[in-house]
Amino acid sequence: MTNIVTVGRRLIPREHIAFVEPYDPAANPRFQTAREFHGRVVLLNRDSVLIAELPQVFAEANGFNMLEADRVATNPAVHFRVETFLPAGGTQHCKLRTQCSRFRQVPLQPRQRQDANLQAAI
Repeated sequence: MTNIVTVGRRLIPREHIAFVEPYDPAANPRFQTAREFHGRVVLLNRDSVLIAELPQVFAEANGFNMLEADRVATNPAVHFRVETFLPAGGTQHCKLRTQCSRFRQVPLQPRQRQDANLQAAI
């Protein structure tokens, strides 16, 4: 398995991808495109890239862990915690639930943070 993932014309290092989730075009009706997208790759820096393949297909092709109940594929190289929370008034993400959950990326260790800052400065 390669350490570079090709998404459209972009070459993305595998370790820069946090997770892949389904893309719902109805969630953003102002975004108009002729292409049909089924997934969204979310990077560690919170940028995202739309993909034409389903998250399940992307996960299988790239060795990501698929969470079937949530239809989300996580990168095994990235450590996450799952937190529960009560939705505030007007929260759109979990309208029908009284309690929701979300991923939290575990912060890098101090040494890794210094290396990341050094790389960003270069």
